Amino acid sequence: MSDKEEVKPEAAKPAPSQQKRKRKRNKNVIKDQVGGDIGGFTVLGDPNLLHNQHVKRVLPYWLANPSIISCNLKDSKVPITSLGLDAELVSRLEANFIPYFFPVQYQVIPWLIRAHTPKLFRPSDLCISAPTGSGKTLAYVLPVVQILKNSSLVPCVRAIVVLPTEVLATQVHSVFQIYGKGTGLRVFLMSKRLTFTSEKDALVCKSATGKLSTPHDIIIATPGRLIDHLEKTKGFDISRLQFLIVDEADRTLDDQEGDWLNRLEAKFWSHHPIDGVTNPWKSIPLTVRWTSVHLKAFQKLLFSATLSQNPETLEKLHLFQPKLLTSIVEGGKGDSKSVEDKNAPDVQISDSFVGKFTTPLELKESFVLCHKDMKPLILSYLISHYNWKRVLCFTNTKESTHRLCLLLQYMGNVNVKEVSAKWTAKARDVVLKKFANGAIDMLVISDQMARGIDIPTVDYVISYDLPGYTKTYIHRIGRCARAGREGHAVSLVMKEQIGVYKKTMKSAGKSNYERLMVKNSELKELEEKFRSALAQLKTTVTEEEDTSKSHKNKKQLTKTPKEATLATKKIKDSSTLKKKRIPKL
Repeated sequence: MSDKEEVKPEAAKPAPSQQKRKRKRNKNVIKDQVGGDIGGFTVLGDPNLLHNQHVKRVLPYWLANPSIISCNLKDSKVPITSLGLDAELVSRLEANFIPYFFPVQYQVIPWLIRAHTPKLFRPSDLCISAPTGSGKTLAYVLPVVQILKNSSLVPCVRAIVVLPTEVLATQVHSVFQIYGKGTGLRVFLMSKRLTFTSEKDALVCKSATGKLSTPHDIIIATPGRLIDHLEKTKGFDISRLQFLIVDEADRTLDDQEGDWLNRLEAKFWSHHPIDGVTNPWKSIPLTVRWTSVHLKAFQKLLFSATLSQNPETLEKLHLFQPKLLTSIVEGGKGDSKSVEDKNAPDVQISDSFVGKFTTPLELKESFVLCHKDMKPLILSYLISHYNWKRVLCFTNTKESTHRLCLLLQYMGNVNVKEVSAKWTAKARDVVLKKFANGAIDMLVISDQMARGIDIPTVDYVISYDLPGYTKTYIHRIGRCARAGREGHAVSLVMKEQIGVYKKTMKSAGKSNYERLMVKNSELKELEEKFRSALAQLKTTVTEEEDTSKSHKNKKQLTKTPKEATLATKKIKDSSTLKKKRIPKL
């Protein structure tokens, strides 16, 4: 640039306050022109509505106005003799060292018994959202056993309990066997422990006249297995069903394997055809004319610690005059209202569903900030320094579970084992029993074991890897602080994950968590052990990978020429599909 060239000064930008005033003047000009004409075009609407208006969500009355269950499992207790249960069931409870009922139990049990003895009208369907470990299983096992044992002499399917996994189904089956003993009720578990053909033969029997029947009062099943038998097992009759209980309801209904609920209802009502009504479970009017039909319908009981609040999802369940029982914690401080105080004037229930996520008041939550490479070292330090026992440690993958367990074993500071969903039920039960007896200090498991598994002696839950969903976090921490015990949940959070962690806690309605401080100087004593353990782990993992490859090669060699051709074709087809994939934009 030459000396003669003139440098033009930049135009001064208006101050922010001037810009705001200018925009306001422009808005006022446009506002005056609404309905007028600008350049030959008529102005329609109000262009000043630049911001989205906040729409207040209005939930159905039963969701927005639930009955309240206390979260305080320590203080809110009722003696087992006060609910009108049969003497046999009371003695069973005493034999299992259960002297009192928790809030969810002493509200649900008498309500169900009153509604069915005698059953003069169709009872409402129930949705129960209560903290993990609050006794939801006994809340339906006890009344169902009492109602069924007093209502019929002929064995037939009158109650079906649906759970998301076989492990949970086995667990609930054992509870029904304990409290149904001596009542004459027959409980049947549908699981993969038997082949489908063998299970079919055990489920259905043939009478002397050649008629097929199902001589079982209570069926425990997963959705897929249940639908298989409904559609493929001749003689499997559910026409006299009284109860459909869906435990871990959010997951069981989210999966909806093959739309199992609609298919079950269609099967039930096919035994009770009604002229002029195509889908009775959706369209029976509540009038005197249809009273007898309503009395034939079964009652739905939904239980979960993370119940869906989506009205559209709940609408698909075809609930009859539903009632919601849920826990509420006011102000995030852990103060809850007892079920006895549900009509108290100081209990304010907003238009939002107050019981989406519920956890016990006895649960303490905290987190530790750490670097990714230091997580195993910090985990080992926490357990050894604070002398933690009865610890469950959650990871996100099976590989992480296995490798973390090996690393902790090599460090030698804690007696640790891993539990995998691929284990047989017998092997898993042996390890869980040792853990409950104190022979094992810590179990490393994945999220497949997080839901509903009842290990009553857990004192600490550690999230080694942060879960991907808030529901998963709720079910993880629900493994401790069960049945009124105190518990502590700790999350290992990397610095880049702190935002995700806080978002998870906020969505779970939690604000009273704290940070655990671990100084680098406190880790120096364990660093040598840590390095040695890492070297051992690397060697072990390499050996396991080599062993796995050799097994695969042996399988390839033992294949017939036809199998080998099919395998080769499958590989080629998959590679062709990969090539044809549309690239991401």
